[in-house]
Amino acid sequence: MKKTLGKRLLSLFSAAALAATTIGSTFINTVTTSAADYTYHNFLLTVYDENNQEAPLDDVGDGYYVLALTYPKGTETPKVVNGKWTNVKGWQLHEIKPQEMKTDAQIGNNPKDRFDSTSTTFVNFAWNEFKVFGEDGSDPDAASYNYSSATDNIWIRMFYVKKDRPWYAYNTKFTTPSAFVDEDVVSDTIPGYKYSKEKTKFQDWPEPLTNLALTKFDTSYELTIKSDEPVDFTEDDWIYAVVSVGHATTANTFYIQRLMPNLFDGNNSVTFNIQDYQNANWVDKDLRVKPNERISGNETLTVQLAKVTVDKNSDSYKKFAKGEISQEDFNKIVATDITYNRSNVKTISLPGNVKDFVATSKTETTDEQTNKMDRVDTITLTKVDTDRDYTLEDILGPCIDFGITADRFEQKNNDIQSNFQANYYQTDGQPIN
Repeated sequence: MKKTLGKRLLSLFSAAALAATTIGSTFINTVTTSAADYTYHNFLLTVYDENNQEAPLDDVGDGYYVLALTYPKGTETPKVVNGKWTNVKGWQLHEIKPQEMKTDAQIGNNPKDRFDSTSTTFVNFAWNEFKVFGEDGSDPDAASYNYSSATDNIWIRMFYVKKDRPWYAYNTKFTTPSAFVDEDVVSDTIPGYKYSKEKTKFQDWPEPLTNLALTKFDTSYELTIKSDEPVDFTEDDWIYAVVSVGHATTANTFYIQRLMPNLFDGNNSVTFNIQDYQNANWVDKDLRVKPNERISGNETLTVQLAKVTVDKNSDSYKKFAKGEISQEDFNKIVATDITYNRSNVKTISLPGNVKDFVATSKTETTDEQTNKMDRVDTITLTKVDTDRDYTLEDILGPCIDFGITADRFEQKNNDIQSNFQANYYQTDGQPIN
């Protein structure tokens, strides 16, 4: 029995939802570390421009900070839950000022000043300069706390303060850990820069050292959806293309585009230019535009197609039917069903070769000379004959409940944001969130 592409597409969407499978770059975890038996910890930052020459950090934010948090050995690394840091004993905070990062011409060749030369910043977190975290880490005058590597680990991360932060945060003083919990205000991904572990300086330095390099890097990103025959789903099917961007410490951002039959060209293909070298079209889960949000290659991207069952008895649909709500605004209302993972949304994660539906490919071109990366993810709707309607559960069985299923799984990223099932599991020794 042969089915039209649209019928096969809708049949697949009616199957059980599949847990998200990630494709794309992994965050280079250069700024989270466990200390050995020491009573201090060093942080070293080197910045490179688009020509791979050391240069001061661009002033893309309203401030740059390095936050160090200590936590008990054998416990989970600190993270933000419901607007508060969890599992923290003590803290230190240092500001990095781009205007004070020197170049060779300014510093000369004095060996003792090598940490200040060519845009390298050095921070020492001394054992006796930590402060007690307390209830929420909001007291800048908290009592002193002596860090001991015998009982504690150190978690270190660099943040920048967003220039487009909400009005309520413009008077915020970034002097305590409590100021670094709102992803609308701060981020550990610096716009226009990429973490470059291979470019860190003084790699022969002994521990304890957190060594970080940032390279100015321009990234473009496109999503292409193509079919081997004309699509025949309709406007009433409410099908969306969804790109979810997973960040190391802040909430996911999204690109969401409703798929309409008239978007596809004569070759049964449509391409969405989501990010170029100057502009991007990312939103948060409430569909608010994030004008300074950009992917740089350190994030984890998940590509999905989603079908939403629209309740025609809802107040919002009735207003839309009467013309009281525009098509664009109603599309956004429906799209928030996706970002909030409501039960009326059925998604299929990619890549996959389930039934007759999709195959996904990623093309990534990087020019190391100009520090530019162009990435294209492609969803291909393939034509396959079938004599039975298989569901995802028929094919995957109990694996349907897991984002990753493998015989052997070696985890190299401490925050994969997915459940998994494996016969053999191994980490790289880093703490797992």
